[in-house]
Formats: sequence, C-alpha cells, structure tokens
Amino acid sequence: MSPRVFRVIALPAPTDREKTQMYGQRYMPHLPAAGEVVIFDRSWYNRAGVERVMGFCSEEKARGFLQTIPLSSG
Repeated sequence: MSPRVFRVIALPAPTDREKTQMYGQRYMPHLPAAGEVVIFDRSWYNRAGVERVMGFCSEEKARGFLQTIPLSSG
C-alpha cells in the first residue's frame, strides 16, 4: 500500500472548539481526493458508541448524530 495513495488518520479526542462544530467537520479536511484512499483509525460512527461511553459527547448529541446519519436498508 503506497503512502501516496493510502493514508491512515487517527483523530484524537475533540478539542473544545471541535466540540462546538458539526460532528462531520472534524473529518472533512482528511477526506480523500481522486485516486486516494483514507482509512480512519477511529471511525466517524464513534459518536454513537465510544464517544458516548468515554464522555466525549452527551446523550443528546449521540441521539442527534444517530438521527442524522443515513439508515441502512439491510
């Protein structure tokens, strides 16, 4: 896996500023361009599980996140 094509991103706990942003904003600067692959070591859906358990987000924010993500048809 060439580092010119593949990147692994592991975002740390959100900063105070990031806590006030829309959840997906943290990931936007790291999204891939054409011909690139980005692997997030900590997935965008952590808000629904890990962040809730670790106290990085409130129950209200976790519920809001679950209401805004697309539902699986499977």
